[in-house]
Amino acid sequence: MNRLVNGITGTLLFLLTFWVQAAEETAAALEPAPRVNTIWVGVFFLVFVGLCAWFALSIYRNEKKIKKDVQKS
Repeated sequence: MNRLVNGITGTLLFLLTFWVQAAEETAAALEPAPRVNTIWVGVFFLVFVGLCAWFALSIYRNEKKIKKDVQKS
């Protein structure tokens, strides 16, 4: 029973720290977020899509290479 009470108390204290942190961040959230130039959003988009396409292409090539090796064996 003592362990249960200690567990509940510890959990509540742990959650209380997040509540206090959220209350402090709410005051900071009222100020407007900094704006980002549109060009950097475009650059991020191009790099992200390029990396995704490169990854998909490398997976495709690797699968094709494995199928070729299996057929030779």
